[in-house]
Amino acid sequence: MTTQHMQQVQPLNPNQARAQFLGLVSAFPMFGSSFFYIQSCSSASISAPCILAVNLNGLHFLNKDTHEAMVRFPLKEVQSTRTQRPTSGSSYPYVEIMIGDLLNQRITQLQLEQGLELCRVIAMHMENMLSVREKRLTLPPSEITLL
Repeated sequence: MTTQHMQQVQPLNPNQARAQFLGLVSAFPMFGSSFFYIQSCSSASISAPCILAVNLNGLHFLNKDTHEAMVRFPLKEVQSTRTQRPTSGSSYPYVEIMIGDLLNQRITQLQLEQGLELCRVIAMHMENMLSVREKRLTLPPSEITLL
């Protein structure tokens, strides 16, 4: 199989090979994710320690040994994030994530070493999601003139 595949990709130039490779790996559910090691979590549905993968599709809590998804929260359900200083008995800061909608909100506390980075990555993905949504709601100039 490897020999057959090598014969298929040999005529490709480097840019074509990169594009083909990225096309293949971008189909994976965790493509483009940032990963964080969660020491502890306040939610009973998330057993910690675990791994948190953050990408355009949301927050994915993965089993630290099997890497299988335990819980997933879509990005549109994330209302806010904020960091908290470590408590006197712990060495790592906390991140509080408010998840849900206006009627049903819950706060999940995560203890991790990279709390500020987690908040930054979530904010970046949310900003991208909102800008894409805003672009969809905006009519192009050619359609405005038709109105």
